[in-house]
Amino acid sequence: MEYSIRLATAAELPHILEIYAYARKFMAENGNPHQWGATHPAAQTLEEENLVFTNRVQDLVMRAVQEVNADKKYKLIINANSLMDADTTLNITAAVLAKANELYAQEKDEVKAE
Repeated sequence: MEYSIRLATAAELPHILEIYAYARKFMAENGNPHQWGATHPAAQTLEEENLVFTNRVQDLVMRAVQEVNADKKYKLIINANSLMDADTTLNITAAVLAKANELYAQEKDEVKAE
């Protein structure tokens, strides 16, 4: 059986909540009834965490694009889900993702130093 990891969609939230319900039941039956209680995590909490995550990713990608494209060599169309080069022979996706990872690591180090 093959598995793939991807971000869930909002339409999948009811199924995700079913998985959490199963996990809560399993934990309760196996001596851990209090960690999540009967209702944790709530649908609203999951939606809020998804929004925070999405905004965070968008911010990192935007900052990475600005740094990678500081010389304005590339003309880009950017939205929340994709980066497209104006010229298909210029692919800066790897550079943008590498820069986003670098920025994320820097921020994690700054938080640890505080």
